Amino acid sequence: MKLLKLAGITITITIVATLLIKADQILSRDGVEQTKRDPVVFEADKDQKTETDNNESLLVEKIEKLTSRINELEAELINQQAEKEAVKINEQAKVKNPEEEKELEKKTATNVQPEQEESTIPKNGPAPRAEPVISSDLFPNDPPTGTEPPLPSFSPDTQARHDFGEALNPYGEWMGTQEYGEVWKPRIQNSPNWAPYTVGRWHYTELGWHFTSAEPWGWACYHYGRWVRYRSLGWCWVPGREWAPAWVSWRTSPNHIGWSPLPPRATWNHHSGIRHWADSRFNIGPSHYSFLRVEDFSSRNCRNSLISRRQNTSLMLSTNNVTLMFSISLGGKKRICNRGPDRNFLVKHHRQDHRPLRITRSRAEKGCVNQVNVINQEIVIHQRVKNERPIHQSRSQSIRKINNDKIDEGWSELSNNEQKTVLRRHIGSDSNKNRRAQEINPTFLSNNNPPIRQTKDSEVKGRVSNVVVPNLVETKTNERQSRVTAKERQRQELARKQAQDEKLRQSQEAQKQIEDQKVRVTAKERQRQELARKQAQDEKLRQSQEA
Repeated sequence: MKLLKLAGITITITIVATLLIKADQILSRDGVEQTKRDPVVFEADKDQKTETDNNESLLVEKIEKLTSRINELEAELINQQAEKEAVKINEQAKVKNPEEEKELEKKTATNVQPEQEESTIPKNGPAPRAEPVISSDLFPNDPPTGTEPPLPSFSPDTQARHDFGEALNPYGEWMGTQEYGEVWKPRIQNSPNWAPYTVGRWHYTELGWHFTSAEPWGWACYHYGRWVRYRSLGWCWVPGREWAPAWVSWRTSPNHIGWSPLPPRATWNHHSGIRHWADSRFNIGPSHYSFLRVEDFSSRNCRNSLISRRQNTSLMLSTNNVTLMFSISLGGKKRICNRGPDRNFLVKHHRQDHRPLRITRSRAEKGCVNQVNVINQEIVIHQRVKNERPIHQSRSQSIRKINNDKIDEGWSELSNNEQKTVLRRHIGSDSNKNRRAQEINPTFLSNNNPPIRQTKDSEVKGRVSNVVVPNLVETKTNERQSRVTAKERQRQELARKQAQDEKLRQSQEAQKQIEDQKVRVTAKERQRQELARKQAQDEKLRQSQEA
């Protein structure tokens, strides 16, 4: 079915391109004929020329519409290819060897250990999708270790610092740090609560969500490198050379969308990417996130719609991490995709215009900004230009050094230890559920058995083995009960809807009766006033006659 759809799109593009060529030939032919006409005849035939101009303007308008449609079809075709690559990556991530399956079965068959106090961040593994939600009763509270994807360790990129140095010098200050080498702090005026990825808007492209900002340095710092926040200095940018539509971690719920800049420890690996475990593995705290309502996600400037960061703790507890960054092959090169919030949900339920834009690359210059071309359905980005001059080490000695400033990972504003523990557990369980769903799916496919349930103390007594054999009769009963429950839910929903309709009808009838009563009272009062006025006139006439 997908092949037929792609073939149809290709044929449509070919037909439209042929029509454009024909239209261009017609326009050029008409122009040549007009230059050969006699001037006298041309003056005598002004009406015909006006009609021809109108036809040409209509033809040009049609050509522009056809061009726009071609661009949309091409963007849709590229987007489908990117989605295929994403599905392929998800399927590859789910492949497990037989030894890992046996280890997973042993872990799920063992008894549950009592819950321990979590003083550190729980370790989490990758999860490509957030849809599967498995009951927490199926797994122990402490997640198994050793399943996280390997990521390269961070090392300062001196070449990236050299490439971006001259372009960013007018807009901020370079400083030296012990952890990350030289970092750059933007010069932000009258914005004490400023944070990265807030002054601008989100566009959906062939590579996922792209952050477009009018800040003169946004083309570099929002698409290369990472961000770190110091307690006294604030946000600083750590240079890097990998381009992405945005380096952020995503959290969503049916009502809110949030994102946070990724820290330097979020290094890139083309095989594993960055996924739902971002918050837990990179220790991203609540104050680093920027949240807004779903209906405000398409606003032209996100900063004007942001929710106060005082509510970030409760917002993180009500959202799930949906980060999904991976590599695809596009145009013969590896490109990084940034998929987060569901575009189809935003378009269908909130009627937001998120048509996929094509990405056109340009050479970066000082003060340039990424721009969107609505007519061509494309976004023009500016890429890093390699500085061929040698790197001077003497430059690093003249910049300001940061030695005693502590790094703020987003948890310092949350002083309540109990709230910290609850939030860390939520972040860990959110990531673990997604990872465990990924891990246990191959076991289901290979054995075709229902999930192994937890062992109860009452079942341990008098039993030789620790392995619980699933009861097929109980499984069938549960399936039958689930079907009955679904029917009962539908019946309750129908009854609730009928009750609402009946209540609405009764309220409308009561309102109508009240309005009718008001009309009757008004009519009677009008008649009484008319009768009194007539009697007064008769009395006045009688008195005048007697006089």
